[in-house]
Amino acid sequence: MAHSLGAVIPVYNVENYLRECLDSVMGQAVPFDEILVVNDGSEDESLSICREYCRKYPQIKLFSQENKGLSAARNLGMAYAKSEYLIFLDSDDYLDLRTAGILKQKLSGQDVLYYGAAIQEDMEGTKHRNIYQRKEKLCGRLMTGMEYFYEAFPGNYVVSACLGAYKNVFLKNHGIRFPEGLYYEDNFFQIQVVCEAEKVECISEGLYIRRYRPGSITTTPADRKKYRDRGRIQLKIWDYLQSGPQNKWKEEVKKKFILRDVLQMRGLEKQYSSPQEIKTEKIWYLKQFLEYWEAHFLEGELSFDVCCVFLYIYEELKELNEKINFRQYGKVKNRFKETVSEKLGNLCFDNPHAKVGIYGKGKHTEAMFALYERMIGKIRCQYIFIVSDPGREQEGFPAEDGGHPTVSFQNIPGDMDRIILSSSVYMAQMAENLARAGIDSKKGYKLYDEGDVCDLIMAYDVVCKEKDYFWMTAGEWDGKPEEK
Repeated sequence: MAHSLGAVIPVYNVENYLRECLDSVMGQAVPFDEILVVNDGSEDESLSICREYCRKYPQIKLFSQENKGLSAARNLGMAYAKSEYLIFLDSDDYLDLRTAGILKQKLSGQDVLYYGAAIQEDMEGTKHRNIYQRKEKLCGRLMTGMEYFYEAFPGNYVVSACLGAYKNVFLKNHGIRFPEGLYYEDNFFQIQVVCEAEKVECISEGLYIRRYRPGSITTTPADRKKYRDRGRIQLKIWDYLQSGPQNKWKEEVKKKFILRDVLQMRGLEKQYSSPQEIKTEKIWYLKQFLEYWEAHFLEGELSFDVCCVFLYIYEELKELNEKINFRQYGKVKNRFKETVSEKLGNLCFDNPHAKVGIYGKGKHTEAMFALYERMIGKIRCQYIFIVSDPGREQEGFPAEDGGHPTVSFQNIPGDMDRIILSSSVYMAQMAENLARAGIDSKKGYKLYDEGDVCDLIMAYDVVCKEKDYFWMTAGEWDGKPEEK
């Protein structure tokens, strides 16, 4: 007998999209057992549309509250839900009409069943990368939440709460709810789910249609509240990790997860036209990070990721005229130089007789060249560029590249000694392309370890920010005063 399945749909000022959303729910080939619509104080015609659908479909339960935000609306729906499993649907998105049927067929006692999403672009001139697809290696097998996380993070760890069917009693037993009054609520919700779940399964079907539209929370420009809330959500996660499930985590994976939080904050910063807009919040966040993690991270082995992130934090605080621990800074800086040199030392760039293919022509490659020449020396090898798109074979890189040719991965000369996979984002795809082209895997050199959260672009940014102390030797730090 199939498990009962409910849908929780928060609604706030989405009159232009709400009918398509509700039609997709009511038009399912196999019906939902429960539909809970929560009007969150809409000021447009959304409430009228909800009432219209309630008259037409008595199975819809409509709740209404003053505007409290997405989390509060979802929590209200969860509180009244009776179904064995719940999904969350944002009211400007919609569902594949097979969703309920496929989920009911696949649900068999899991704590959560994850699925994928397709993208609908409603923003002219933009194209968003689909980060919501579930990789084949994750699908069709039962895992614990932590096993799922270890295999999915970082590249296929999807935080959206809308891409899972959650066992109702599982959420209630573990007190898993959405933090109210904050953006980025899914980040905290999802980490609780993976930490507590004993039975997780993924399916590859893209059952959810994520709409990118002007004016949504996702696409509107960042403001101070978004930046502040992102930091506050991270603190909630850090508190949770320190007080609850820390014994479940592999230490190195936990560190990478926490470090990626900092990189996401850094990415958010770039959306502001003036750094002064968030100066107070930024100082608060960086100091909070050091208070939580400085001793914990820097007492162990310093990886490339750890060095990149901590140097970035120290450099930012210095630039903001804030005090730092200079002795820790010196320790991290010296290890940073070693870890970067380790990555660059196997490129064969110093061998004038070596023939090297550099797969990728973007910022990753630019940073690799710049760091190599600054930290190691002149590039002496013979090299060509490799691209995935045959249409780009005639491109130069850059204009003064000295005539180095560009070839597609299908036309790589057979006499290459080494092929460097320069992009952390597309490294797996590059490796697959080389295999398809029949290139010996021993020739390929991956610039990044699987799971690295930092890259050489980040490393080069850190080097460029350093003005006074970066190239001091370890011995020179003995005379530097320690500041805290």
